[in-house]
Amino acid sequence: MNRLPNEVLLRIFDFLLERTDSIKVMNVWQTLVHVCRVWRNIILSSSRRLDSDLQLLCMGRNPVREMLHIWPAFPIVIVTGGDPNEDRADNIVAAFEQPGRVFEIFFEEISSEALDFFSGTMHGPFPQLTTLEITLGDTRQFFPTPLGSAPRLRSIDLCDVPLSAVHKLLLSASDLVHLSLWHVPIWEYVTPKKIAACLSSMTKLESMSLGFRFPRHYPCPESQRRTVLPALTSFHFEGPKGYLEDLKARLDTPRLDRVTVSYSNSPFDAEDIDYLMQYDDA
Repeated sequence: MNRLPNEVLLRIFDFLLERTDSIKVMNVWQTLVHVCRVWRNIILSSSRRLDSDLQLLCMGRNPVREMLHIWPAFPIVIVTGGDPNEDRADNIVAAFEQPGRVFEIFFEEISSEALDFFSGTMHGPFPQLTTLEITLGDTRQFFPTPLGSAPRLRSIDLCDVPLSAVHKLLLSASDLVHLSLWHVPIWEYVTPKKIAACLSSMTKLESMSLGFRFPRHYPCPESQRRTVLPALTSFHFEGPKGYLEDLKARLDTPRLDRVTVSYSNSPFDAEDIDYLMQYDDA
């Protein structure tokens, strides 16, 4: 029986993989290679063409060490959340033991305890990492520094994560295109000056979101030096009006054309704020 030419099949596979970017179906190519030997040979021998789509999805429930042994050295996508048990945690650790292959990291509602456990394997350089998303599932004041250097990062989404934990990472993220710092924790006050300093090397940044769980603002002297963000076109802010005015005075955004602002005030009185200031950075 005649079959479709290899090039036609490859185009079909390429079309399918481009449209299955959801994490739940990211490993669809593994299903394709098990259909028959011909399909397997076509896909694996064309990995350079399909490189951006041939990724290993490493979740807590996957036998990651076995996967890494069976499949070629494709990029790794790590997805986990909550407070995984010992077996699931070991699977994630196995993925982090290949830092040169880690392509994307998604921590969804992860507990501080779990993140602290993984942090021991996350300090080395991640030369291929492009996406980092962390949503913290609790509000502990202790937060481990989650990641070493990642020079190719293009997207960072953090929720309930203190800036101090990723400060060094942000200073080195010169290729960043998207940045979201959302629900900055109550116990860490981040000055507009510090935000501007973190953005100083992000000349490729196109979109940014900044929001505070419990907003507060302390006026500080206007900066004499402005941080230029030549590529920024979209900005979303939620917090005190005074904070935004202070931040604006420190930024130069010549291409900005989409701005969403939601002003909010701190629900705390002066005594509460004095207590919270104990945890502020110098």
